[in-house]
Amino acid sequence: MNSCYRLFFLSILLVISVHSSGQTLRSFSNDVTRFPAEMQQLLTESDKKAGEQIMEEFLVVWNGGKFSTAQQQSVIKTCNAMLKKRMKAFPDFRNYLVALISFSNSTQPQESFMSWQTSIEKLVQLPSKYFSNYITTCNLLFRDNTLYESASTRWYSTQGNYRFEFDSLPCVVFPATDLICTSKNDSSVIFTTSGAFYPTRQLFKGNGGKVNWQRAGWDVNTVRAELASYEIDVTGSEFVDVYSSHAPEELVPGAVFDTLDIRVFTTPGSDWDINGHGFPLSTISYEFTIPGTSYSFADQLTNPVSLIVYNRTNGIQLLLDVDYTIDWVAQTITILAGSSLTIGQTLSINVYGIGGGYQLFTNSYNGADVGDSIIIPMTYNLIVDSVVFVNGVVVTNYTISQYSTT
Repeated sequence: MNSCYRLFFLSILLVISVHSSGQTLRSFSNDVTRFPAEMQQLLTESDKKAGEQIMEEFLVVWNGGKFSTAQQQSVIKTCNAMLKKRMKAFPDFRNYLVALISFSNSTQPQESFMSWQTSIEKLVQLPSKYFSNYITTCNLLFRDNTLYESASTRWYSTQGNYRFEFDSLPCVVFPATDLICTSKNDSSVIFTTSGAFYPTRQLFKGNGGKVNWQRAGWDVNTVRAELASYEIDVTGSEFVDVYSSHAPEELVPGAVFDTLDIRVFTTPGSDWDINGHGFPLSTISYEFTIPGTSYSFADQLTNPVSLIVYNRTNGIQLLLDVDYTIDWVAQTITILAGSSLTIGQTLSINVYGIGGGYQLFTNSYNGADVGDSIIIPMTYNLIVDSVVFVNGVVVTNYTISQYSTT
């Protein structure tokens, strides 16, 4: 009996404790004149001193004509979405207000505001950790065009003409800029580049640009690296370029190492796991005629490694060795007599190839021509990973070793 009484008593205390520590504000009104008082209530309930301090700065821009009524309504809409997601007064709401203050003091045009707000509204629907990273980055961008900053490393753009977009994640697009990294009393610059920065992944995807070593005394017209497409993990500071570098008298493919962390690739592709083995896709369709007919997927991709065949008319995936066979050497499929396809229906061949962007070398071989070994024309120390497909299937029963002529 006493045990039951204690359990019931503790449960009541738990309910009271949770209720007393929660935020009392459930939603913001749509009245832009009431919003500051409601926001101050939310903040000061959590931290009176810090709440009053940030609101003092925020009121200057909110009541000072920095935002139009439509923009203020957009801010309130975002704040209500944040409440619905149960985001906290500190740091979430505080950081959002700081970003609004920073935007109002930046050189960003007013039309950029709604693009930024749209990206935030979409981001609020994702896990809260993405919101925190994104708002932190926005504060840095609005302050001085900084993409990332830590105690030892800073990445920043020389131009403030970026724009906000949202695909599956928010990104900041830089149409033309010099990208600079400072780290441990050193610095490097990627000149005349462009690209998109993904704040929630701390990833910059760049296109084009040049790197030189003038700071080390080398003439910019004699020693330089010319980039095609590249990616930067901005939390790091090491640089690897495997596209091309200029030495006296010639432009040669090679590897360049500097104090940034850039993975450079010449054949961009999808890379969902960020390991260099994402697959680009090409699709070709045919009208089915009779069983026994062969259909080509040649020339769809340079190095096809896998494929899937569909009955496009009814959306059914066909089965290998039941509906069709594959001749990987001739790059054709042949429809079998027992296939579920009927004359006049459409079949589609989805062809997958090696991609992802980080490959130093890719090629296709006929096993009858190469036997049981292949010489890869790459410097051994540059190889960090590999993938091998045999007739569309990944295999692992192979080894890689340094080639020796002795």
